Amino acid sequence: MPQVSVIVLTYNPDNDKLRSTLAAVAAQRDVELEVLISDDGSARKDFAFLPGFMDSLNVRRWRLLEHPVNRGTVASCRSAVSEAAGKYVFLTSPGDYL
Repeated sequence: MPQVSVIVLTYNPDNDKLRSTLAAVAAQRDVELEVLISDDGSARKDFAFLPGFMDSLNVRRWRLLEHPVNRGTVASCRSAVSEAAGKYVFLTSPGDYL
């Protein structure tokens, strides 16, 4: 079981900022993490880069949670938290760094 579930909330994200945030998450040491990317119905679905990118960061425990329509930030948070397996949950968004 991961110690911390890091939830990255997205909606039509700038993928360069998303990559930077994910790289900052992957740089954490001495903590067992899982990463949940919760997309809230983005109009453009350009997440095809994620498997290769997460592999390059050596992140094995991650999932993309894609919601078919925009339901709002709180609903996206609640949905992702219900999927989280970590003892602690950390919420962030593209462009934020740890």
